[in-house]
Amino acid sequence: MEHFKDLEIPMKEIAPNTFHKPNYLGGGGFGKVYKGEVSRLKERGMVAFKVLDRQYGQGETEFFKEIEMLSQYKHENIITLFGYCMEEGNLILQWKPRLPS
Repeated sequence: MEHFKDLEIPMKEIAPNTFHKPNYLGGGGFGKVYKGEVSRLKERGMVAFKVLDRQYGQGETEFFKEIEMLSQYKHENIITLFGYCMEEGNLILQWKPRLPS
């Protein structure tokens, strides 16, 4: 969607081995979560990637609703969305790490 263009992260900026077993953190209702790096954020360390699995029923409509909701709210108890990727048939949400206060 055009109004989320500033949040779009190209797949080439995601570290190549991100979605391998050693980086797997866990799974949830709509997919798997991995740790990894994005080239433009290397100085900030690791980020989390939620790779959505379409077999669980979340499609592009729900994906963009989640982006819209997460990009509007800023609170210490809500993880901060910094980008998404829709390349290679994947729907991927990317979050900033929580830094100690």
